[in-house]
Amino acid sequence: MSSGHQAKLKDRGPAVTFIVGLAGSGKSTLLNSLVYDVVFEECFWLNDDALERNHKELLTFLGQNKHCVITERRFMHREARDVYTRQLREDVPLLQINWFFFEKNLEAANHNCRSRTNKEGDLHGVRHIEQNEGDFDNYTIPDGAVAIKIHRWPGLAPSEAANYLQSMGPEPSEPETEHSLSKN
Repeated sequence: MSSGHQAKLKDRGPAVTFIVGLAGSGKSTLLNSLVYDVVFEECFWLNDDALERNHKELLTFLGQNKHCVITERRFMHREARDVYTRQLREDVPLLQINWFFFEKNLEAANHNCRSRTNKEGDLHGVRHIEQNEGDFDNYTIPDGAVAIKIHRWPGLAPSEAANYLQSMGPEPSEPETEHSLSKN
């Protein structure tokens, strides 16, 4: 991401970027390449208590014009995404919402789960593969979201993944239009 684009993100006012995808799709790698003030990684909506607590914390940061990033698998599901987006719009009417969705590709995501070494306690990605199989049928990508191809990692550690991605070619061009669920 160019430094000019980074500055634009920081100067817009409150913003939340959702990174959504199957386990092994590349959410953590993408997260490491974004500019943001606050991140909520997974478990944002683990249960109703966690959602309430995290939502209050998110509103505090947004009230300070922070750019927040959320990775949460529940947002693969349209109903959960719609309910939460409505709540955010009520609480922060001028909020900029960005959606980054990894493609719905179970084979590629599961390949990465089996190959990666950065998830302790999940040897060969078995737990994450089961999670993917449970999420796959209800995974929808909304209109207006930035869609991202899943790259098959050759068994690299996260620190090596960014170097591998850079070796694949030039940085993708920036989108010509804003990608958000809705504006105003």
